Amino acid sequence: RSRFDNVPFIVGVFVNPTAEQLEQTLREAPLDVVQLHGRETPEFCRSVRQRYAVNVFKVFSVAESEKEICAPSLLEPYKGCIDAVMLDTYDPAVGGGTGKTFAWERIPAYREWTRAAGIPLIVAGGLNADNVRRLIADYRPDGVDVSSGVETDGVKDIHKITAFVERVKSYDYSS
Repeated sequence: RSRFDNVPFIVGVFVNPTAEQLEQTLREAPLDVVQLHGRETPEFCRSVRQRYAVNVFKVFSVAESEKEICAPSLLEPYKGCIDAVMLDTYDPAVGGGTGKTFAWERIPAYREWTRAAGIPLIVAGGLNADNVRRLIADYRPDGVDVSSGVETDGVKDIHKITAFVERVKSYDYSS
């Protein structure tokens, strides 16, 4: 299946998995996408992509200081090794999944690199139904990712999910 063919795909989220862990998981759950949130090298990403015939989405954390994160220029080694770049909020304690947004004004530098490399850019980190339209309007990512922004008390909330999806779908992408 191609990486963005407008049909649902099954994504497995991993942080610094071993090849053995991935193999065991993929034997049990046929994934379309392996989303890597850790410090996986370009070589590891390429190996996963080739060995398991899956799309690889590599997550890069965006922090307040470029010293704390992977700057767009450091993405170059991943060219040809991954199928999408995902940006998420940096948190030194937990890595990501904080429900907080990052400094969106950093997106254009990443978007410039991904467009030149022919790799989609997905933005995560603190998204919800109230802010996703502004993100899309101002920064035009190729995709968005949400988790805690559609939860109530740590549980997925169908009303929040519906509102989020409606806001994403209702945006006029032709402008």
